[in-house]
Amino acid sequence: MLNDEVRIKSADTAATLAFSAKDGDYFIASYESPALRASIRVYGYTDCEALVELFESMSRDWKGWEGERNWVSLEGEFGFSCTSDGKGHVALKLGFAQMYDPEPWRAQSTLNLEAGLLDSVATSVRKLFFG
Repeated sequence: MLNDEVRIKSADTAATLAFSAKDGDYFIASYESPALRASIRVYGYTDCEALVELFESMSRDWKGWEGERNWVSLEGEFGFSCTSDGKGHVALKLGFAQMYDPEPWRAQSTLNLEAGLLDSVATSVRKLFFG
């Protein structure tokens, strides 16, 4: 894991979600699996604090929580919802969308995480966005 990139690996497959290339109010969100690759430049603006807080809240509640926790970028190009099964597994339902190009596209996938890794992920996400 580089200082300018956070890579979150699936508990079940070779899939990864990465946050990288933080530049002012923007960053890159990328998903890669054997079946799908999606990457988009995200306008984070003030929403990055809420993104960090979401990962930190999942880390605090690693034993599980009820319902969904969500984060969506201001312009809607990237977002995800998180659910916990209360047995140490967290599902991130990812959504990517390029709506303003002449050829718009959308991609969705789910990344499964082990709750025991949430603390290191939350620390890395905070470090990426706020040093």
